[in-house]
Amino acid sequence: MPTTAPAPALPPIAPVTAAVRLAYVWAHFARVYPGAPVGALGSTGSGAAVEVADLAEAFFSQPQPYPVEPNWREWHGQQVPFFFDDSAGPLLTMMSGRAKINADVISAAFYLLSGWQEYFSDARDQHGRFPYAASVQARYGFVALPVVNYYFDVLRVTIEHATGQPLHPHTWGPGPHSPPSSATTSTTCAAPGKPRPKQPCKTASY
Repeated sequence: MPTTAPAPALPPIAPVTAAVRLAYVWAHFARVYPGAPVGALGSTGSGAAVEVADLAEAFFSQPQPYPVEPNWREWHGQQVPFFFDDSAGPLLTMMSGRAKINADVISAAFYLLSGWQEYFSDARDQHGRFPYAASVQARYGFVALPVVNYYFDVLRVTIEHATGQPLHPHTWGPGPHSPPSSATTSTTCAAPGKPRPKQPCKTASY
């Protein structure tokens, strides 16, 4: 019978602050929406055009693999799991020239994009790999749902509202506009000037 390989020992990690999480997620968001205005996003109290609730500082200060159960909300007719969301109120608060996101979508996107659960979980199969059965995707049943795409659509809507600047997704394909080799996501949305699809853009990971 095969035995389960032990998880490797983890090296010390630097604190993953709210600023680090924001910079990491913004780098990915800006690849999808290259015209997004730098500095448009910030945490609550930052004075940014779009302020995002900061609800995950305690979680990311410890090497724990799983956050609490996500709060499911409807977005564009789709039920979407929002991690780090303890609000029973509306997801968005829109004001003239400003917007607030009442769930910590920055930390939720960081958690999924960074592979945090794979890194800190002790679960491994007989080959030493993180098993799908131990993932939050399996636990909460959203493996076929592009959750980060929906988070990015929330960011797009609020940034467009607060700044008055429309954001057009970058489209990649064969030719001179292909993505750099380090790209992590590519979109299959309408090109600038074309009608925007009702659902958030679909992305493929590399």
